[in-house]
Amino acid sequence: ISSHRNYFLIVAILLFLVYLISISATHILRWDLNEPLAIGIRWIQGLSFYPDPQEKWLMEIGFYFPGIALVVSGFASMGIEMPTLQLVMMLLACIVFLLFVFTQHLTVKVYHKNATNHGFFMFALLFYILSADKYLFYAVEFKPDTIALLFGVSGVLLRLSKKGILNGICAGILIGLPIIFKQQYLGFFIPVVVCFLIRRDFLVCVIAVVAFIGTLTALGQIEHIWSYTVFRFSDRLFNSIRDIAHFHTTLLIGFFQIGRAHV
Repeated sequence: ISSHRNYFLIVAILLFLVYLISISATHILRWDLNEPLAIGIRWIQGLSFYPDPQEKWLMEIGFYFPGIALVVSGFASMGIEMPTLQLVMMLLACIVFLLFVFTQHLTVKVYHKNATNHGFFMFALLFYILSADKYLFYAVEFKPDTIALLFGVSGVLLRLSKKGILNGICAGILIGLPIIFKQQYLGFFIPVVVCFLIRRDFLVCVIAVVAFIGTLTALGQIEHIWSYTVFRFSDRLFNSIRDIAHFHTTLLIGFFQIGRAHV
């Protein structure tokens, strides 16, 4: 019976991957991914990531940090050209989403160690298809939120699974580095660091902060980056201060509860 369940689960996940690819392919014209694709290719060609904001420009410009664009440039430097590069990134976006679902399963197992793979994944697949379809469509456009949280949550789970210096260093890097993908990752980073401070896990805190600041410092070397990714949004109210405070508090409480379960 167990082998039959495993086979059924593998088939279900593969079919879900095909479903993700079909969704991504049918929305290719409105992809936000087209922006980092343009930026990454432009960089490989010896041009700047971002044009001078004082000049008129006729090109795709992304307003998030250029983590996805750097992934694109990595593939492009290997000789992969359009449209194959676009297809590779589309497949990668779908795989990243599946891995993100897997981290959710590991998070559930922190609370319920007896949670089965079959039960969780079947529930998750149905949930994303029937209830969270808007986020699903959002994620397979390779929005940077998903890959940033994939790394960040993986870092938290890695540290909760085992103690040790090497483990703490790897976890801290995974928690601090994803700011390279999106500015709003700060909303995840702050409460996680506070949570580890409460648990007196200073190694993870120090490494995460160093990785975070080091990443921002490296990003600061890119010409005109702050004009497009920070100053452009300075006059826009995405969220009220109350909403931001509520979000951080809720996230902090959740991770503090996870921390208590492992004290």
